[in-house]
Amino acid sequence: MKAPSVLENAGITPRPPQDFLMRRIEDFLASDEETMCANAQTGIGKTLAYLAPAVRAVAEGKTVVISTHTVQQVRQIEAEAMRLGADIAVRLGRANFFSPNRIKRWLANADDRDSEVVQQLRDALDFTSTIDDFEIQYGPLLVTRSDVCLTPACRDQGGYETQRADVGNASIVIQSHAMTIIDDIRGELSANVVIYDEGARMGLAYSRM
Repeated sequence: MKAPSVLENAGITPRPPQDFLMRRIEDFLASDEETMCANAQTGIGKTLAYLAPAVRAVAEGKTVVISTHTVQQVRQIEAEAMRLGADIAVRLGRANFFSPNRIKRWLANADDRDSEVVQQLRDALDFTSTIDDFEIQYGPLLVTRSDVCLTPACRDQGGYETQRADVGNASIVIQSHAMTIIDDIRGELSANVVIYDEGARMGLAYSRM
């Protein structure tokens, strides 16, 4: 099955610019070349144009990492990949998950004036998805994120550990540039195919680490 068929099987008819880019990426993946750079105008559907060849590569036994700039873009790519029925996992950094130990520390110092905050953080104690997902369900956090995550001591985040297990079982991993840079520094970026969406922003992600 060629990459265009991946879209067609999902009920998607590729547009001409999208089809052109998709076929070029598929030809590249079938070649002996190591690097391809593609620039496409906003709105042509480039996400599906590289996801379809990625799904095709997985069918040939390859593993794929898709790296992008922001968590929002990770979620957008995830949604498009799900349309194709791809075997995916999303990988986010620790800053996106609650630390129960830090929440308990905050609760231990709370007083009666903080009753609304106390209730919200009690709800957060057993929440294993991301902080963004929590805010969708319970409303904006009433404390700063540094009160509930993101310190060197945060090693108790169940959601973070759960996603690590999911990543190990997936053929396509979608993650931020920051995570990709960390993997590369540690020598752990071992996928057969790495796709850098918003690749021009890699330098910005590196400068913020």
